[in-house]
Amino acid sequence: MGQLLMNLTVALLWASFFEPFSWFNLLAGFGVGALLTWLVVRQDGRRFYLSAPWGAVKLVARLLWEQLKSALWVSRFILDPRGRQPGIVAVPVTALSDWQRVTVANLITLTPGTVSVCFSPDRSRLYVHAVDLKDPESVAQSEQLFEGLVREVWER
Repeated sequence: MGQLLMNLTVALLWASFFEPFSWFNLLAGFGVGALLTWLVVRQDGRRFYLSAPWGAVKLVARLLWEQLKSALWVSRFILDPRGRQPGIVAVPVTALSDWQRVTVANLITLTPGTVSVCFSPDRSRLYVHAVDLKDPESVAQSEQLFEGLVREVWER
């Protein structure tokens, strides 16, 4: 909350220096305040408050991109189903909390062609059913990608 307050204070001061008051000046002041806040926080080793929303934007954008790619792949699979090898693969999961693991599993399920089945009893592996397992490493890469994006949003 302190970072946001500092940023808003700088934005209001910036906008008050220019006559007449305008939304553009306020927005420019917010940008200057964000830069100054980032510099101060970086010196202390704390996390910048705008990194979580930016991580969320990156997560949603990547999810939409992965869905588009997978939907095209599944469409091609439907038109020519020969040579596919469906199966289940165990993917290592290193997310810290249970809800982060569940979020990663749901993101994988949202991607066409894959379905999260269950976690291992010790919660170190996620079993994923894939329509085509010719390249099981791609499922693991997808999990690692989503896990990294989830960590970027919610870890401090």
